[in-house]
Amino acid sequence: MRISDRIHVKRAELALARMPGIRKPLDLRKERRVMEAAREGYDPELPYHNFGGHIVSSMGIAVSLIGGAVSCGVKIDSHAAWHALLFHDALLRGNPDDELRAAEYARDCLEHFGYPEEHVEKVAGIIPATKIGKKVDTPEKMVLRAIDVANIGGPYGPFERNFFALHEEAQEFRGRRIPLEEFLGQACRILSRALSINIHLTPAFYNQWGSSAFHTNAFSNIYRISCRIQERRLRFVGEVGCGANPTILRSGAGDEPLFYVGIDPNEGALMDALFLSYSRAPMHLSFFAPAYGNALPFNSNALHELRFVNTMLHHPDSFSSKEVARVLKRGGIATIAETYTPLGYGFYDGSYLDGNQRGKPIEERELEIILRDVRSKIGPFGFSEGPRFMAERGDLFLCFFKT
Repeated sequence: MRISDRIHVKRAELALARMPGIRKPLDLRKERRVMEAAREGYDPELPYHNFGGHIVSSMGIAVSLIGGAVSCGVKIDSHAAWHALLFHDALLRGNPDDELRAAEYARDCLEHFGYPEEHVEKVAGIIPATKIGKKVDTPEKMVLRAIDVANIGGPYGPFERNFFALHEEAQEFRGRRIPLEEFLGQACRILSRALSINIHLTPAFYNQWGSSAFHTNAFSNIYRISCRIQERRLRFVGEVGCGANPTILRSGAGDEPLFYVGIDPNEGALMDALFLSYSRAPMHLSFFAPAYGNALPFNSNALHELRFVNTMLHHPDSFSSKEVARVLKRGGIATIAETYTPLGYGFYDGSYLDGNQRGKPIEERELEIILRDVRSKIGPFGFSEGPRFMAERGDLFLCFFKT
């Protein structure tokens, strides 16, 4: 074994010793053999997915996340999660069945070293949760997914290094040169599917604004790398309620140098909107956000534009003018867009995506009450606003600016 390999295994031993929730004492000799077997499943020449890089660097994150979950009373099998972490990217070659091959490799190794069948099968069942789009329905799967993507929401320096390492690796797997802008667009598609699943196990996932610290940092990192690759300052647009009918589809935004992030608490509608929007904005991210508009996952003074789509009537408490004021840049624009049936001005009700469902028609005086309520929400925070009603499409827009 090379000296570097011994160092990596030793670092893994130290991480295991700190892992919360694992019954001690362990058979350390057997655990060391498992670590060595896992290490042998990784190609040391891969720029990112090698044992000494991705796996060992994830171990400190694993100790922190699992420790936080255990301290909050989450029942989690730390030993199974640990073994799943060791093997989850073994035999990786950029193929659709990579996760299944890794799970089978873990099963063979753990059976060889005499672990109980129940433990072996549990580990093999956790590993496929790292496949984008897979359901995460247990604490062990959730924590492995969180560990696997943690660097996306970490400090920018390591994030940038990992991004370029993954770009190099993707070119190696596909056997061709991939332009950076093409790879960035592909990465955004993958990340949107990864970020669309709730992986918040404990309160530690949230920042001082009550929104997801992970997503806030992830969007900031991806925005910075997007601006660097495109060599221009992109317009950063956020949309609350993107599953309703993304304004990006109606605004012709595909010609703009745009970086777009949509959030929605409706996972089904969200995924529909996600795939529809790719052709219009390559730098497009969408994700599941249970907090909706009361705790926006953006840094202060980050956005050039913020849109609320079909949220005021269905979720009247989802709009926080204080949060809007926090995330918008000076001179930034916020838009509230509510959709009515084109004839009779009845509200859409029920499914956001079903325009055939009509609510009762409203009168002009009722519309004025709604407008007055919206104005009262934005008035105290130094915004100027100008409503306009597009009767031919049945859309009401209220635009206001951060002054």
